[in-house]
Amino acid sequence: MVCDNARVFGKAWVCDDALVYGNALVCDNAEVSDNAEVFGNARVYGNARVYDDTRVCDDAEVFGNARVYGNALVCDNAEVSDNAEVFGNARVYGKASISGNARVKSNGDYIVFKNNWSSGRYFTYTKSNQMWKVGCFYGTGQELIEKAYADSELSGKCYEAYVK
Repeated sequence: MVCDNARVFGKAWVCDDALVYGNALVCDNAEVSDNAEVFGNARVYGNARVYDDTRVCDDAEVFGNARVYGNALVCDNAEVSDNAEVFGNARVYGKASISGNARVKSNGDYIVFKNNWSSGRYFTYTKSNQMWKVGCFYGTGQELIEKAYADSELSGKCYEAYVK
């Protein structure tokens, strides 16, 4: 639902029980879905997604209510999901994936790395909850290291270096 002075245009999509209100802007190919909320002066654009991640990955079901508000900006191919909050003057962009119960108020609250040793996929660490997000994996640094070693010695060593 789009309310107040909120604007949605381009090929942007607001669906399910998602709310966009206040002076929020959703445009380009951005998607806001499930029970997510975008409000205040927040901006979501590019191919960014704000949603509840109800996919099942590695037998774990993740759900919640993602929120983007204040003067926050989510753009490019970034994702905000689950119970994550992006607010204040935070800028979440590129291949960042903010999830779980992470709280991002500024750019220093998360960091994105690229896996150059195998898949080339990106992975995100959020400081507020000290969790790692890589594809369908979401967990602690130790859990990431153990999972990576189960995949291969090289992956284990590389992820361990980043975590430490």
